[in-house]
Amino acid sequence: MSTPGSILVIGAGELGTYVLQALAHHPQRRNNAIISVLLRESSIKATEPSKAARIDSLSKLGITFTPGDVTGDSEDKLSSIFKEFEVVICCTGYMAESGLQVKISRAVIASKVPYYIPWQFGMDYEAIGRGYKQYMFDEQLDVRDFLRSQSTTRWLALSTGLFTSVIFPPIGGLVDVENKLVYGIEDWDNKFSTTTTEDIGKFTAEIVLGPEMDALFVNGPVYVAGDTVSYREVADAIEEATGQKFTRKLLNQKETQHNLQQELTAGNICRNVFAQGRGFLFDSVDLWVPQAGLKTTSFRKFALEFFQGSA
Repeated sequence: MSTPGSILVIGAGELGTYVLQALAHHPQRRNNAIISVLLRESSIKATEPSKAARIDSLSKLGITFTPGDVTGDSEDKLSSIFKEFEVVICCTGYMAESGLQVKISRAVIASKVPYYIPWQFGMDYEAIGRGYKQYMFDEQLDVRDFLRSQSTTRWLALSTGLFTSVIFPPIGGLVDVENKLVYGIEDWDNKFSTTTTEDIGKFTAEIVLGPEMDALFVNGPVYVAGDTVSYREVADAIEEATGQKFTRKLLNQKETQHNLQQELTAGNICRNVFAQGRGFLFDSVDLWVPQAGLKTTSFRKFALEFFQGSA
């Protein structure tokens, strides 16, 4: 099949921007293909220098701007916007407000968009299961249940493992730079899958514009990973990147639960989810490896670049 002629990306935060850049630079992008980003009118017309520069940089990539507000607009309004596109990719709204991801998905289905990639990036939420309503994980499953109840739109859930940046400050899922601490969970040799935000953008673009698009929209999960590392390898990479010794602190499930009850922080949430032992390590036989080849960033390289950039 030919590549899509119209693609809408919802949001231009860190992930949305990387997806837009990867789509714009993809070698299979048709010359007349429309790649647009849904943003609030105020964001599109922003005069504040950094925001205006972001809009200008996207415009130079040939990206157009579609005004809309996933929070403020009604489902009917959003549906009228979405129906103009062949593919909709949601890169916003996670951890925003309860029900937003379901609202966006309902509007997509009502518009009869042929292909949809909802916000399902990160861990395998089905493997984690319900019981994490406060982290919006349960809503991810609500979205999947809703999408499985229809047959109008083909969709996929891109499971990427942990966003690599989550491990580092400011979230500090495993690395506390200020106190020179690196956390492990249960066993230093336990492993997890992780992908940088930039690589998630590349995987997404390859799914939509690459030769395997038709086979990948499976109405279910597609697994990818930029790297798979152990907690020991994380600690080694941090010490190599900083040139400093870090205290290695191994936590068990009970300790992560206690810490979470004491203080509800993003870092404590991350460590508590890791301690459940499911949803973040993907078997290599289940991973999608693009036919066209896609070079990903290793955890070690990301760590080196992170600390060089913050020096």
